[in-house]
Amino acid sequence: MRYPLQGIRHKFAHGEFSDHLLFLNLYKAWQYEYDKGKSKKFCRENYVNEHSMDTIYFVKVQIYNILESIQLIKV
Repeated sequence: MRYPLQGIRHKFAHGEFSDHLLFLNLYKAWQYEYDKGKSKKFCRENYVNEHSMDTIYFVKVQIYNILESIQLIKV
């Protein structure tokens, strides 16, 4: 493919036109690789900033903890 970023975008879009779903799919794929200890390689291969993904993860954990503390979600 001539433009590698277009191929990566297509890989995570899963046929959807929504950027939100693309980013959700990207995050889920990153988290899967993170759990296997391969997030650095994933980020390098997909032109993703690893620090940004770490930040997204920690914000997600903070929001989850807040929702749990005010009993909007149950453990």
